[in-house]
Amino acid sequence: MKQLVGMTQMSGDISTPREQKKGLGGIGTGMLSVLMVLIILLLTAFAVLSYTTAVAEARLTEKTVQSAEDYYTADAAAQKVLFMLYTQAEACSSADEFLQTLPQSSGQAVLGWQQDETGAGYQLTCTVPIDEARQLRMQLSVEDADGKAGLTLTLYRVESTAVWEDENINVWDGT
Repeated sequence: MKQLVGMTQMSGDISTPREQKKGLGGIGTGMLSVLMVLIILLLTAFAVLSYTTAVAEARLTEKTVQSAEDYYTADAAAQKVLFMLYTQAEACSSADEFLQTLPQSSGQAVLGWQQDETGAGYQLTCTVPIDEARQLRMQLSVEDADGKAGLTLTLYRVESTAVWEDENINVWDGT
């Protein structure tokens, strides 16, 4: 039996227990590092996107504020012109007298008139520029009323003054 035990000790099968391998079932430190780098890259990309979106929104807000300020400045000027026109109309005894004393412009406002389609009165048009692409347009009907020139506001709107370039597009007509 001594021989048998010695032989087994030499072969190394029984003498020492096997060492267990560590980390076989878990994530290694290499995979964890790669995962952390990817998370940092994603967070950086989201931070950059958030910043650029905030800057674009700030620019849009500034443009919106400027547009609103320009509109209300033009609206105030238009209201002053309307007040001047109504005051002048009350002082005149007829629509013809009112139109003869009418200036061609008042401040920024440009005034113009033409005979109405019916021939009974006149159409007075007043435009006030808002910015380089928009204007405020007012249209008033001028008629004789009870020995005075009577004004009636018929149109008050914002119009585009932008010049559109005509692009020729070759479209196949089927022939």
